[in-house]
Amino acid sequence: MEKTSFDTILQAAIRLLRTEPFHKVSVRAIAKEAGVSPSLIYKYFTDQQELFIQAFSAESKLLIQYVKQHAISLESATVAYLHYMYEHDSLYQIMANFMLSPQKNEAALPFVAPFIEELFTIFESTTPVIRRIDSQLIFSTLNGALITYKDHPALDDLAHMEKVVQHLIIHFSPKVHAQY
Repeated sequence: MEKTSFDTILQAAIRLLRTEPFHKVSVRAIAKEAGVSPSLIYKYFTDQQELFIQAFSAESKLLIQYVKQHAISLESATVAYLHYMYEHDSLYQIMANFMLSPQKNEAALPFVAPFIEELFTIFESTTPVIRRIDSQLIFSTLNGALITYKDHPALDDLAHMEKVVQHLIIHFSPKVHAQY
């Protein structure tokens, strides 16, 4: 496999997926963005869905690696997730477009689920009181904060998002958590 053509196509897909939902990004558009013929894309990817999965996989592996490096505590893991998604717009846009799209690609879900499960496992490894339902709540809250505040003309403030996360984390301290 020619790594340059593969990478060029993958990076073009990532750039387009930052701004458009999956179902609106065509192979022709990716080919045009990459400066290659559409037939070359099919040399490396069987279809548009496989290309989306590869783009998501490449971007999400970097996030997982980053969060693992910073997962000293639940707060540090969640803040690392927030910072990474805030600063790396490509994965944020791919996830937001995928999760908010009314036309979710059901075939891609088996490839997205392990990424989410790995994040849950990282959150749960930081403190013994975190259960799977807690990880789901944390993940939903983090993404809700990103969707609500990121790119908002008046509220786009990473420090404010960190305060939201810190308030959330208080609820998972052993003393507070024991009340649930």
